[in-house]
Amino acid sequence: MSIFYPVEVTEKSQAEKAAERLRRYKLQLDVVTRALEVIKKYEGKKPTAHIATAAAKAFGPAWRASFDRQYGMYHLNIWPADSYPDKVSLLLGYESSNKYAEGVIDYKQIEGHNRCYTLNAERIPRLEAGLWRIPGWVARRDKAIKELQSIAEEAAGHEMEYDFGIEK
Repeated sequence: MSIFYPVEVTEKSQAEKAAERLRRYKLQLDVVTRALEVIKKYEGKKPTAHIATAAAKAFGPAWRASFDRQYGMYHLNIWPADSYPDKVSLLLGYESSNKYAEGVIDYKQIEGHNRCYTLNAERIPRLEAGLWRIPGWVARRDKAIKELQSIAEEAAGHEMEYDFGIEK
């Protein structure tokens, strides 16, 4: 067991995590891109559950959609029918913002509120480009942990392990 990183990290586990992250980034980007097309049609209209109905229709029977109004915020939630954990929740706005006080959808504002999802277009290529490096990173991490463990053992023999921020 490692002193510094008790979680076992293997090439396989890291590759699986990266593949899952890549899958989710792609899914989120696809959902948001398609949902923004639906939302565009509601520009200047009141935010209501009709948006969720239109989204469900646009996405098809393999998808679900809901509209939430909670804590002064409006959300459009979209997810695959067989995978609620893959739900994407788009912030449509706040009741207190000027446009929403007037009760209308502002597409540009919604696009800005959900930038975290549209940034996936930039994240995906970076993630894909780094996948081949996982084996090297895991090997370097393991080597560094062994070196830190060696330092901890040496320092412990001289009652100085805490001076180096290393615990036994």
